[in-house]
Amino acid sequence: MPSRPTIAVLTDFGQEDPYVGQMKGVLAGLAPEATVVDISHQVRPFDVMQGAFYLAASWRFFPEGSVLVGVVDPGVGTERRLVIGKREGRFFLGPDNGLLALVFGPNSGEATGERVWELTMPPVSVARSNTFHGRDILAPAAAKLAQGVDPRRLGRPLDPEALHRPAWAAPEQRGRETMAHILHVDRFGNCLLNLPESLWPEAGLERVELLAPLLQPLTPVRTYAEIPAAGVGVLVGSQGYWELAANQGNAAAVLGLAPGMRIAMECSGAACPPHIS
Repeated sequence: MPSRPTIAVLTDFGQEDPYVGQMKGVLAGLAPEATVVDISHQVRPFDVMQGAFYLAASWRFFPEGSVLVGVVDPGVGTERRLVIGKREGRFFLGPDNGLLALVFGPNSGEATGERVWELTMPPVSVARSNTFHGRDILAPAAAKLAQGVDPRRLGRPLDPEALHRPAWAAPEQRGRETMAHILHVDRFGNCLLNLPESLWPEAGLERVELLAPLLQPLTPVRTYAEIPAAGVGVLVGSQGYWELAANQGNAAAVLGLAPGMRIAMECSGAACPPHIS
């Protein structure tokens, strides 16, 4: 555990309201020795998928011992679970609504030593609101984890396979055809897919074609500058996921795509995997 533990916070709260500041106030009071870092507070309201992508794309950049707290929680106060997860020395906290689904992929718990607990610690902040579990439950739990408290004191073990995983959490493979979802469209119009680099080897792709929702040849490239003019490329981007992009253009606008849409692609070449799902 680092001498100054890191607590990273991701929410859909925006910056206009006092909600982020209140969470940070709780963290400062309970874990004053921790460094608190903002991943983002600009997740679209209630957009669990975008929050899950931001979390999955960011966690590896935090040191071991970090605690990452995600609060995108449309079901706050209902019977949905709050969970703690541990992967590669980092802790994750959030509602079990798909927010952790990209970090804790299916059938990966035994291979990677992932652990998950259902958080049962009662609210400990002054307000104890039914509508702000990020401040009243998750932030205090994050402070305890940052201070080295064993997660078994905060909750009961949960099978990682029992985590809620929406349809967008993993691609599907049928022969050479891959069905994927668009997790995020960035400000440049790049369409980031739920297709991690590890599932599609970069080397050896000869041809990729978008089959649905429209037919469009895709050029496998390594950089945006290699994408032909008026064409669309497919490449592994900086976030560790495959994406569709245009050279100094907006691929989402060219293809008519938006976050959450399901696409189908077909590839050929030695790199095409025989099976993904």
